[in-house]
Amino acid sequence: MKNCSVKIFDKKLIKTKFSKYTLGIDVGGTSTNLGIAGIKHSKPNLLFSLRFKSQELKSLIPAVNEMFLHMFHLLFYIVK
Repeated sequence: MKNCSVKIFDKKLIKTKFSKYTLGIDVGGTSTNLGIAGIKHSKPNLLFSLRFKSQELKSLIPAVNEMFLHMFHLLFYIVK
């Protein structure tokens, strides 16, 4: 997807086994941010986030799809 920036917060955390994962979304007038956090011992750890220009998104579906593509890439290609 165009105009999407990805931020990985801590590559070491990506290799951690978490009990759950959660998706957070913040839709603003300028940008839309999606983040994946792993939950361990009831504490969220932000793993990575994607930022999109809100005006270029007609729907959240492409942004969520892009988030899951990045999650798949991180979990299956970086973490070996």
